[in-house]
Amino acid sequence: MERLQEALQKARQKRNENDPGHESISGKPGRPQSADVLWKNLTAFQPDAAHLERNRIVTGHANKVSASFDILRTKIMLTMQKNNWKRIAITSPTVGCGASTTACNLALGFGRQPDVRTCLFEFDLRKPSIADKLGLPDGADIADMLTGKVPYADQGLRYKDNVAISAARQRNADPTAIMVNRDTHQTLEQIERTYDPDITIFALPPLLSSDNARAFL
Repeated sequence: MERLQEALQKARQKRNENDPGHESISGKPGRPQSADVLWKNLTAFQPDAAHLERNRIVTGHANKVSASFDILRTKIMLTMQKNNWKRIAITSPTVGCGASTTACNLALGFGRQPDVRTCLFEFDLRKPSIADKLGLPDGADIADMLTGKVPYADQGLRYKDNVAISAARQRNADPTAIMVNRDTHQTLEQIERTYDPDITIFALPPLLSSDNARAFL
């Protein structure tokens, strides 16, 4: 726990050095005010606890069941801080190994760390499942956002104050075309610049089922 607190403190100090004149709406130094406003304006959603439990999403609250994911979350946080990484991809060998479940549990687990802003993007576009697992309300598809048809501000959903989720709503017949598209790369870079997340989680399709994950990586 002490190592985690040290890592979070270093992250705050680094943001202060990079943006010495910025202070967030919530009073936390180092956050550009524009990013605070963007996060606040994302559509908020509150998942149903029973629905999450049925789908094995257990990290919304600290408990014995969430302990394993909490350990994984802390190890990831420390490793990313140590190496100055901001992106992590979650994948699996084949279908049904739990990559999407792991990505959801990590994202909601980071929601219990208010100093850490996390963006979750679903890129298993051939067999999306995150909207169902989390019980997300109806909305625009991530493919429409990535290709510029819908702005991220209208497509992304906010869990608590510090987790943003962008999910697929329908199956895509040619996801590789979206993953390697220059517009997709530019959109993701713009989101990172303007929303300033500490961690970005990409939920990818299985490595052995198609070339989609490799294309994105």
